[in-house]
Amino acid sequence: MDPVDRRFILAGAGLVGVTALARSARGGPIDPPQGPVSSTGRTLDQIYDKIAAGGEHGKAETRKPITSCPSSPNAQFVVTEPGVYYLPHNLTGEPNKCCIEIRASHVTIDGDDYTITGVPGTLACIQAVGDATSPPCWIELDSIAFRGWQGAPCCDLSLAGSSRIEGCWFDSCSSVDNNGLAGPVCVMGSSCVMYDCDARHCVGGMCSAGAGSVIEECLCADGSGGPAFRCEPGCTVEDNFVVGNDAPALVASGRCVVLYNRFVDVSGGVDVGPASVVEENDIECRPDAALSSCITIRGERCCVQENYCSGGGIVVLPGGNGTLIESNHLSGVSSGGGGGGGGGFIAVYDGATRCHISSNRCRNASTTSAFSIAPGNSYGPLVTVAGAGDISALPNSSHPEANFAC
Repeated sequence: MDPVDRRFILAGAGLVGVTALARSARGGPIDPPQGPVSSTGRTLDQIYDKIAAGGEHGKAETRKPITSCPSSPNAQFVVTEPGVYYLPHNLTGEPNKCCIEIRASHVTIDGDDYTITGVPGTLACIQAVGDATSPPCWIELDSIAFRGWQGAPCCDLSLAGSSRIEGCWFDSCSSVDNNGLAGPVCVMGSSCVMYDCDARHCVGGMCSAGAGSVIEECLCADGSGGPAFRCEPGCTVEDNFVVGNDAPALVASGRCVVLYNRFVDVSGGVDVGPASVVEENDIECRPDAALSSCITIRGERCCVQENYCSGGGIVVLPGGNGTLIESNHLSGVSSGGGGGGGGGFIAVYDGATRCHISSNRCRNASTTSAFSIAPGNSYGPLVTVAGAGDISALPNSSHPEANFAC
């Protein structure tokens, strides 16, 4: 190139361009480090350390695949260490074995919406194992589908306190003990939570919860052979739906709180022990279940308020002293007599005293058939409304604690 042309190019590039060209033209160090040439990147071992354990089953995450756990003569997979595990695919049970046995605390099993299917002769699908001195705790089961598990409880966390079962499905499962009696497909220990779970076509009921547990936003449909929910003292049962159960929807011990539930087409509604609260529930018993009750009280100092009951009554059994029955609406009265526990009656049995009955409504009945109140109890005026029209002229109709049969 002509020297004149070269000067024009340098002048056009300017100082910045020349500086950039100079920088890009720099070479490496004159004195390189001693020794052989080595890589400056990560080794394969360092990369593998960032990937989940489990060999060829591992994924680029911190969870461990349940299939990486060892087996035993009694279980397909045994969890012996705390941590988060997951189902990498659908699993099938094996006869005379538990599918997953948990021998540690602080364990989470994430199903990733996969299904564990039972076969004839299997033991529990998931079971927590421990002893009285060191029982497991803090176990969480999430988004697992269980299908066709028979014989033992599908999920047995009876030893695992403070555990949680969330977003799980139970399809066509059953639990039968050595005496041939059906039990719940899921058993939880104390202070546990079952949330947003479904059970369909199961035998023996959906869940048995230990003391101080919570059952919330669950569905039990077309069950048979036992109550949908069983609760020990101090439990809360809230916002659940039971439909098509041939047994009571809920049987609970004392100090339980039962709120905002919808129980439809059931052979019995809520059966609770002392110091329980049953409030704002919608309960519809089966028409052919003539002796069933929507709400049964078996202990003293209970509170029954603002419930809707159809096809069954509110019954206070002997010993239910001091129960408050207030502002409930009962419908679908049968032809039976008051006090029998059927129809739409409010019945306080002999042997229950100091109860108070006020501001309730019973449809399609007279006061003699709608209310059966044993001596020793108090109640607001009993008013019969015959036919339609203005009720203000009826005696006691404006009383704030009046009970109406209409």
